[in-house]
Amino acid sequence: QLCTRVLELIDTYHRAGSAIITSFSLPVLETVRAHHARIRLGLLGHRSVFRPSLLAQLHDVQATYYFQNVLTMSHRLADRLAEHGIQSGVFTANSIRAFAHARACGVDYVITDRLEEAQAFFSKHDR
Repeated sequence: QLCTRVLELIDTYHRAGSAIITSFSLPVLETVRAHHARIRLGLLGHRSVFRPSLLAQLHDVQATYYFQNVLTMSHRLADRLAEHGIQSGVFTANSIRAFAHARACGVDYVITDRLEEAQAFFSKHDR
């Protein structure tokens, strides 16, 4: 299993204190947390509706961040996560419109394939 191999590599190279693991699978994050308390964990979500159980699940694995597709992220979700000390981010932000939406939501991170465009947009709008 890939998760087992990743954990073996982290142990072999003594990287638990600096490792960051992000997954779409909450059970994978639960497995990692059961083996290492120091690894930073994050969940990649794909649902458009904020579910109260999501927050409980993030707390259960001690996740420090949550990413969601830029098209389904909302300001409300970013605020709720921040209220509970969990950073938020979006992925698949590859247009000016997507950058503007991410900025309006107030997320902490943006994952993009268009780095130069993103840098130009956020430099211009976050002065």
